[in-house]
Amino acid sequence: MTENVTIAASPVEVQFNNTNVAMTIDTKMAQDLPRFERNPFKLSLLDPTVVETRRGEMNPYNSYAPNSVEMGGMTNLKNELQVDGSPVGIAYKAAYVPNTDSVGETVVQKNAVDASVGHSAGGTISIATKSGTNEWHGVASWLGRIPALNAVTDRTTNTFTAARNNIYGGALGSPIIKNKLFSFFSFEAQRLRTPATTLWTVPTAAEVTGDFSQSLNTNGALRTIYDPFTTTFDPSTGAVTRQAFAGNKVPASRFDPLGARWMADLAPFQPNRTPDNGTGQNNYSFVTTGRTNYWNLSEKSRLLHEPVAAVLRASQHLPHQRPHRSNRPAAEKRTLHPARQHS
Repeated sequence: MTENVTIAASPVEVQFNNTNVAMTIDTKMAQDLPRFERNPFKLSLLDPTVVETRRGEMNPYNSYAPNSVEMGGMTNLKNELQVDGSPVGIAYKAAYVPNTDSVGETVVQKNAVDASVGHSAGGTISIATKSGTNEWHGVASWLGRIPALNAVTDRTTNTFTAARNNIYGGALGSPIIKNKLFSFFSFEAQRLRTPATTLWTVPTAAEVTGDFSQSLNTNGALRTIYDPFTTTFDPSTGAVTRQAFAGNKVPASRFDPLGARWMADLAPFQPNRTPDNGTGQNNYSFVTTGRTNYWNLSEKSRLLHEPVAAVLRASQHLPHQRPHRSNRPAAEKRTLHPARQHS
């Protein structure tokens, strides 16, 4: 018995017309990758030569995020952003970011010196969105981060990450007129809850009453409070002098009424932690929860022009075509009415 294995291959053709280096990310990869930021422009990071420059802002509602990448060089905030062939970049920012379920393909180009994308100093990230077809297709998704299901952040204290994120959405494509008109709809919402510790520097109980006798500067010396009404100017030397308040205490009679009211409103915020240094910096802390409510709605209707144009071209050659009379201007009399044609 004889078995033959034939391997056929051809070398990659050399491109003489352009020097583009591109990578295409298809629909499956765009949808299957578990990405918490849900920003399709960040699919460019799959290219080994693309580097993120703004790690703290990657979500689609961060307008700087799509362009904050280095594409094979110093191109941060200098890249071209496109959606369905139209530029969506405004200076360094992005005017619109489609949701992930509506993305059909993402193309990452470097060294794009072609005239169509040659007006940017960096690379190009081009997104093509989906459209409906003759078949009904849909998808629903939910991406969640729940504290009870999170991994342990600190095994020593058995602490869990307290962030709570709910990201959900879906897409639906359908025909309106078979082979001619299609519709595609997609929606995504992000409900993010991120706890954080906030540090403030608040006046001490003594400073609220005007007593700065225990207040220090960065050098550890007394922070002297001067009386502005004692300022004098020596014209012979050009020197300006002023005197400190006695005991480094500001009398209550010298308080500005508005400032005194403001200090009274700050009375509940007393120092509750050891400050970072002798000046009392960051002597008050409290826990806050950052709330982000974001939604993205995309609707697209597409008319398949080619079959319609072919019907119109064919109808011009039908015999015994009855002329159509109209009172419209001459520029509008080219409209065909197949219902009035005879074979």
